[in-house]
Amino acid sequence: MRPLTGSLWTCLLIALAGSALAKGAEPIVGTWQRVATTQAGKPTSSGLSSWLTFTPDHHFFQVTTPRLGARPARRKLDRELTKEELVEQYGGLEARFGTYRVEANTLVRYSYLHSNPNREGERFVQTFRLQGDTLILVGPAADFEAWFVRGAPATPRPCTPVTFVRPPARFGAAVAQARAALCARLVPDVPGLQIAVGVDGQLIWSEAYGEADLEHHRPVTRTTQFRIGSVSKPITSDALALLVQDGKLDLDAPIQRYVPSFPAKRWPITVRQLAGHLSGIRGYVDDEAENHSNIRYPTVTSGLAIFANDSLLFEPGTRYSYTTYGYTLLSAALEGASGLDFPRLVETRVLAPLGMQNTMVDCRDHPSPALATAYDPDSISAGFIRSAPVDNSYKWAGGGYLSTAEDLVVFGSAHLREGRLTPASLRLLFTSMTTSDGKPSGYGAGWFVARDSSGHEIVSHTGSAIGGSTMLSVDRSTGLVFAMCVNLTGTPDVGELLGPLWKEIPSYFEPAVAAGGGAK
Repeated sequence: MRPLTGSLWTCLLIALAGSALAKGAEPIVGTWQRVATTQAGKPTSSGLSSWLTFTPDHHFFQVTTPRLGARPARRKLDRELTKEELVEQYGGLEARFGTYRVEANTLVRYSYLHSNPNREGERFVQTFRLQGDTLILVGPAADFEAWFVRGAPATPRPCTPVTFVRPPARFGAAVAQARAALCARLVPDVPGLQIAVGVDGQLIWSEAYGEADLEHHRPVTRTTQFRIGSVSKPITSDALALLVQDGKLDLDAPIQRYVPSFPAKRWPITVRQLAGHLSGIRGYVDDEAENHSNIRYPTVTSGLAIFANDSLLFEPGTRYSYTTYGYTLLSAALEGASGLDFPRLVETRVLAPLGMQNTMVDCRDHPSPALATAYDPDSISAGFIRSAPVDNSYKWAGGGYLSTAEDLVVFGSAHLREGRLTPASLRLLFTSMTTSDGKPSGYGAGWFVARDSSGHEIVSHTGSAIGGSTMLSVDRSTGLVFAMCVNLTGTPDVGELLGPLWKEIPSYFEPAVAAGGGAK
């Protein structure tokens, strides 16, 4: 492994300097970041980032490094790899420098310096095509394509909102504050996003920023769908509440009444405990591996095999422990109580009655054409790379729905007052459950429940999925509903980026709401 010192770094500096001086360059001149690779048309994921610079004087420099999120099979890392780990686990950082020539749509590269001396003198022949700011290199392996996007220009990417619902004048100052915060602190760091706000059951503002697909420059629209992760849980809990209203579901019955195939445990588990994360069902053991599942489960009950034979973590009711698998079991119980498969139950009882036409399960076999491309953050380049493909059929109820910010505002607004849901159902959803020793968990049935500093009743949920991060917040005291969807995996760093804004943006609207006048 040759260290990147001396001649290699000198060549890089010469290349970058040359790119700023020459005129009349080839169209591929500039710096490109790899965002995706495909083999025979199917996405592949190597866990590597790559940057490729072409200079006007026909030199190139390419550097490839492990990206944040790459997980060696034998270890789970939640941080950047050290130099020693790069060498030990991946063979280190790879760099090559050489010359290139372009003939029609053929690119020929000759590497006369390489971080691996055994590869000096390599000759690469590839075809290429340009689609706007996207460069696609084809070959040299059969059916292999590498997709690159042009590096960020010297000036920041413009923050240009596309407005779908314009706010009433009294909310103008709040929207201006929100736009300023988004442009300064979020839009440059995410591929695309939707934001929507409702007051007293009426949508007052809806807007989008950025792109749903960076490679094809497809903008985010009001109907672009995002993976909403755990915001699926409130949707599932609506179906639960409606079945309880119908007298078809007993919250305190043992789970085997509705799912007789689920193995009996040391202690009984009830439907209520599943809805409130008090069941003792385990969560993810390996977040990375389990969230990246590619197994297709044809039915909800088939997905129970992941955890059905595992012991409970504790006696149900004695502790709060957040678990998406608990919601998979809960959805099987809803199927048993209703006689309908889970997606059909939710569609007929929740989504269709509320007019949520852009909300559905994430079905890999029949992908939605409106779904935003999923991206992971690439901390090395501060850019984005396509997420690995996943199959969420094992967790539709707890983290497998697609939706839009507008649909989520419609959903949240349906919980401001009784109507389709009785007062008893609203109390079920929004009253904190307690452990057996009387401690409140801060979680009702599918919702986090709290009081803010003004004493307002705030019910909310965040969602983190592969290629998606979402927030839904409902102020039941004032009628203010806020939703945001982003097509970026909810890593801890992304959470730190989004979290403060998710709290601040609703507060911008509070003065106008408090002044009265409803949504007008």
